[in-house]
Amino acid sequence: MKRYRPLLVAGALSALVLAGCEDIPFVPKWDAEWTLPLPTTTIRIGDFFPGAVILPGVSADVSFDPEKQTLDAAIGDVLEQNVTRIILSLTYTSTLPLVGADTLFVAPDRAGLLTETPSRISLPFSLAQTAAEGLEVAQTLTQAQRETIQNAAELWVQLRGSLRNPGASPVVLTGAETISLKLAMTITVGVSTR
Repeated sequence: MKRYRPLLVAGALSALVLAGCEDIPFVPKWDAEWTLPLPTTTIRIGDFFPGAVILPGVSADVSFDPEKQTLDAAIGDVLEQNVTRIILSLTYTSTLPLVGADTLFVAPDRAGLLTETPSRISLPFSLAQTAAEGLEVAQTLTQAQRETIQNAAELWVQLRGSLRNPGASPVVLTGAETISLKLAMTITVGVSTR
């Protein structure tokens, strides 16, 4: 027992020294993530193409009306934490053989959707035919964009772009074809045990 006493004393002294340190490099730290759903929108393809057939090479401008998402108190609590990263992701589903060049805009007010500023979020993507589960595009927000999200009581969302038949054959519409757009934010918060 006597030969273990110096080890016990050394261990106790180390614990006292470490307890007095404010910034201990090996104190466990990790990231916690919250995924916040934003508006889900459906675009009826037939609303933008006259008739029931989209001929090869024919294109049309597509968009949806601006939509508002209120950021409630629970989301506000998360955004007040030590946010280290926000990723905006859009999952779209389009089962027809159409392509598009589209941009999703997010701003703290409706007017901001139309005005290019450092805080406006623009998520450009190339729309293509997908399987039933859809395709995800994502963007990590800049500091200015993160601050916009953190300071906003609400967010406005709108998609604008185009849709085209790139093939050699016509695409026949039944009237029920849609493009589904599901938006979400993943917020990463740095967490420490101290």
